[in-house]
Amino acid sequence: MRFRPSVLENPNAFRDGLLLTPGERFQLFLIKVGLAFAPPLLVALVAVATGGYVVALVVLLIGGLAAITVGSSVRRLRAALVVGCVVAAGLIAVNVVLAWLTTHPMLPGE
Repeated sequence: MRFRPSVLENPNAFRDGLLLTPGERFQLFLIKVGLAFAPPLLVALVAVATGGYVVALVVLLIGGLAAITVGSSVRRLRAALVVGCVVAAGLIAVNVVLAWLTTHPMLPGE
């Protein structure tokens, strides 16, 4: 049983993608999507653990769309992981700002 995809056996083979078969290109796309989706998935799991089910759903939706976009646009596996971390950090920042805005009054007299 093989745990490592065949497309990863030769790291220089997928630099430009010209010599890859369609199946190998799809494998590489799925690997990149998985690497880009892992950090937002961890953020969503933390949100579920703290009781934010709607927040987790929104994070999964936005993180999934970003992962599909990243998986089709980056060339290296490390870049997919880095962009996934950037997306997760951005989602955390948006959640913190929204939580602060909803708990602090906007008018000075409140």
